[in-house]
Amino acid sequence: MEILSSLREKIDKIDLNITMLLKERYKIVLEIGHLKHRNGLSIHDPQREKELLDKLLKQCDDLKNEKNYIEDIFKSIFEKSREIQRK
Repeated sequence: MEILSSLREKIDKIDLNITMLLKERYKIVLEIGHLKHRNGLSIHDPQREKELLDKLLKQCDDLKNEKNYIEDIFKSIFEKSREIQRK
């Protein structure tokens, strides 16, 4: 069970890093939302999301059939970002 404990510690550290990065992303999303509102731009940019998702998925070639894992996570991030920008 020592291996399990060690692996969980690694996951905990990764989760903390992810949280810090998501907080940083959130702040930037707010700024983008303000800019879009001030300039009358649409919140949703499907072309940008597609291009970004394609770029991110290329980084996951080693996951082979599990790319949907990353795709689902980022689609959720994009959706939440749009919600934040609408507020």
